[in-house]
Amino acid sequence: SINITQVLGLFPDYTNLNMLLLQTGVANEINQRSSLTILAAEDSVLDPILDQLAQSVTGQQIADILRYHVLLEYEGINDLRSLPNKSKLFTTLFQTTGRASNNAGFVNITDDPNGGVSVGWPSSSTVFSSEILGTVKELPFNVSVVDVSRVLVPYGLLPPSLMPLFLAPSPPPAESPSPSG
Repeated sequence: SINITQVLGLFPDYTNLNMLLLQTGVANEINQRSSLTILAAEDSVLDPILDQLAQSVTGQQIADILRYHVLLEYEGINDLRSLPNKSKLFTTLFQTTGRASNNAGFVNITDDPNGGVSVGWPSSSTVFSSEILGTVKELPFNVSVVDVSRVLVPYGLLPPSLMPLFLAPSPPPAESPSPSG
């Protein structure tokens, strides 16, 4: 069986994620399963979001955000970079709570031709998406932990006023050519 806190405990950049998984009980839910992929945000990514959410959300909402980062199947980084149709819907642990309405308990993972892999809402919106940056740890066919660039939140879980915290950065504007004179 998986002991996710033991796995993450080897990586100091995930100390607060590990602590949250324990405090919310999500670590126990993970440990009761096999064949999972964890989308792990480093503390430097997670902490600013948590600081801003601290007074605004419940413990259950934090736990559900964490559950949204747990895919219910094992996918190594090479699998994610070579999805058969370049895109695939994955069921998350949040879906198992019964609180995910419609397809809010799923994430869409897309691999692009440049080798990047993004993860976000099942809709085609990339506004609330994250990049998969690489592997943290793989224990083949049991657990794959991959590093993500942003914290994801299930659609409809939080009030709209909090959603700007989760927006993907806008691409920089294209530079217009300077007039030659």
